[in-house]
Amino acid sequence: KDLKVRFNCTQAQIHEFKRRFAEAAQRFYEVSVNDPTQAVDALRRSAVCAILAEPTDARARIVSIIVNDDRAKSLDALLPIMNKIQQMRFLRGQDSDIIKQFVINDSQKTGSPSILDMALLTHNIKAVSQVFYNISITELASLVGVTADEALRVVASMISAGKINGTIDQVEDLVTFHSSRDDESGRKDAKIANLCNSISQLHESLKLKYPQLTAVAAK
Repeated sequence: KDLKVRFNCTQAQIHEFKRRFAEAAQRFYEVSVNDPTQAVDALRRSAVCAILAEPTDARARIVSIIVNDDRAKSLDALLPIMNKIQQMRFLRGQDSDIIKQFVINDSQKTGSPSILDMALLTHNIKAVSQVFYNISITELASLVGVTADEALRVVASMISAGKINGTIDQVEDLVTFHSSRDDESGRKDAKIANLCNSISQLHESLKLKYPQLTAVAAK
């Protein structure tokens, strides 16, 4: 068992170094399960690697495994971010600041763009593809916080690599996302999740602004 743990730990570090973050996340997760002395640290490293991974089915699977693990609360501030990823919700600047606190390798959070920046950008573009049928490149760039040229380059790369299904019409300045039945279900789930999140945020703001009303409602 000790040999297997050491092997998985070494493999995780190799995958992480090679930027194969989904595989690294899986290996770190296995270490967290099999070695109680590294359980918390390995689970957090698994979560960070899952965040840095490209938005593929492999990443979605390991994110789901981590989020549904009974030990997920030990992820602290990373857990809400993992929930956002699972629900294909947007990741913002404050999420990036939180993630940087847990990233061990400085090369993953520095540079222009950094590995972390690119991970958040590709995740957000994937999230857009789950909500919109089509969107102008200019609007997409505004949503994800980059220039139109950068948005075009990244979305073209993601389409070419099969990470999203879509076509680009540069004449019309338009990206059209194509969906299978599963993608269609994902779009509906994403819309519902975003609506629920908006309602939750509204409820919290009302509690702060009108505490007496929410106290009466609770009774």
